[in-house]
Amino acid sequence: MKETTMPKNPRYKNSNKLLRPTQYGVAIILYNPTKEQILKIKEYNTCFEKIFIFDNSEHNHNKSYINSLKDYYYYSENENKGLPYALNYILETDECKELDFLCTLDQDSTFKSEDILNIQSKINSMDNKCLGIIAPYINYGYNHKKKTNKLIEKKWVITSGSFIYLKNLYNMNLRYDENYFLDRAEVDLCKQIIRSNKKIFMYYNSTLYQRLGEDSGYKHPNHNVLRHYYIFRNRFYFNNKWYGMIKKCALNFLQTLNHITKIVLFEDEKIKKIKILRIAYIDYKNYEMGKYKC
Repeated sequence: MKETTMPKNPRYKNSNKLLRPTQYGVAIILYNPTKEQILKIKEYNTCFEKIFIFDNSEHNHNKSYINSLKDYYYYSENENKGLPYALNYILETDECKELDFLCTLDQDSTFKSEDILNIQSKINSMDNKCLGIIAPYINYGYNHKKKTNKLIEKKWVITSGSFIYLKNLYNMNLRYDENYFLDRAEVDLCKQIIRSNKKIFMYYNSTLYQRLGEDSGYKHPNHNVLRHYYIFRNRFYFNNKWYGMIKKCALNFLQTLNHITKIVLFEDEKIKKIKILRIAYIDYKNYEMGKYKC
């Protein structure tokens, strides 16, 4: 049982009431990870009370490596159920509902203990009444910024590294939209949060290092063909869900033009990727959402 007196610990909030430490958990979504990526999870034991692992790998050979961890909850359905499904599954567990904050991560992220503790300390100095999500600054390998104590309100943040304030999420009955399967689900959740009058922040004294696609030699990443399918299809779905006719049509045109231009200028397998965009649009029109049915 944890101590309830008031040590100098950033996890304790200032209050005259009986105190308990803020409870943090982390949800890590795996997909065909390397052994090194699994073992990296060990580093989170010192920063979180609970570790949730949802393994989206079709052929699960990871359990033997994961058994070397401790204090974790492991889930797998031996198929790729998609990122929104995995996160919603964890959110519905009794163990998650006991927490105050859930940090969401993927296997391609590097979130150092120092940065995790920095953002936790910031959370515990805040009034969380209107908080939806607070996230670290994201470094994709080419954007280096000096750490500052700035807290900037944002319209959306990426999934990885985001600390979700669970009380407000549960009270508002918000969840990830599983139609996306992969791309843009986090933007949709942020939209839901803002529409519910809660706020999203980025904290610049905490940095998460994220790998985004393959290196193309430019600042634009080189995504695989299937990722382009989800980006393109889900963008149309998102615009149709959240915007009126004029804005939706304008965004669809401009974003499509931008997408094709970047493929032509910066990526390999240009013909395959442009062809998959046509399939993605047809599937969107036929409401073929979720996992791509090749």
